[in-house]
Amino acid sequence: MIFNFFWNKGKEKVQRTTLIGDQLDGGINMIDIESHITSLKLKWVKYLTDKTLDTCTWKLIPNFYF
Repeated sequence: MIFNFFWNKGKEKVQRTTLIGDQLDGGINMIDIESHITSLKLKWVKYLTDKTLDTCTWKLIPNFYF
């Protein structure tokens, strides 16, 4: 959705890998959304498997299903 907005739903004129690059390399320091979402998911897995957080009530629901 971000790239559709960025290019006004038209053809992309610059590769996405270039856009997320550093400004010195021709990019605009745009966040890589896919990598960011993946890192957030991995962070939740880390919290879910952390034994020091076993008393947290939010872990009851994922533990029930897994």
